[in-house]
Amino acid sequence: TEIYTLSLHDALPISRRHPRLVDSTLVAILLLLALPNVLASGHRRPVLSAGLVLALALGLTLPLAWRRRAPFLVFLIVAAAALGDWAARQPMLADLAPLIAFYTVAANQSGRRIMAASGILELGAVLAAIWFLGQGAGAVAFVILSITAMIAAAGFIGYNIRTRRAYLAALGDRAARLEAELDRAAELAALAERARIAREMHDIV
Repeated sequence: TEIYTLSLHDALPISRRHPRLVDSTLVAILLLLALPNVLASGHRRPVLSAGLVLALALGLTLPLAWRRRAPFLVFLIVAAAALGDWAARQPMLADLAPLIAFYTVAANQSGRRIMAASGILELGAVLAAIWFLGQGAGAVAFVILSITAMIAAAGFIGYNIRTRRAYLAALGDRAARLEAELDRAAELAALAERARIAREMHDIV
């Protein structure tokens, strides 16, 4: 059973075995992706605008370090930062952060919160499509459908992770019960052996 339990632990993804390392690396990568936008805004606009873009980038990325502790709250913070990014017209690669936060919600939160988060993201898809109104209805529809597909993919992956986690938890419970049953059987066998030896000693005497 110990080998079985260890194999269950090894089956866990690295994000579950080393969550802080994974989340810190994720935040660092997103900040690096947003850095060119911050530097470019500093060249094109006043320092205040560069500071605003940096604040938006930090708002999009830093909360992800706590996404496992408070998934829905982190999602709301990241979504608010994404809304500010949309209002400032400063699209950046760090705008992927709401999808990551939504994935975490889908993997850990209730169905009601998952639906609320997906609705907020769909509203964000509509807002993003507003930028393409001048390019025709086809461009608007393409943007909405593309973002919707990414939202669905993030939710689907999160749901699959939730299912796999529940399966591994069930296997862990089964291993624990099996170990308890084996310990009980060994204890009963030892008691039976002691009783047999006692009877033999009694017969000999």
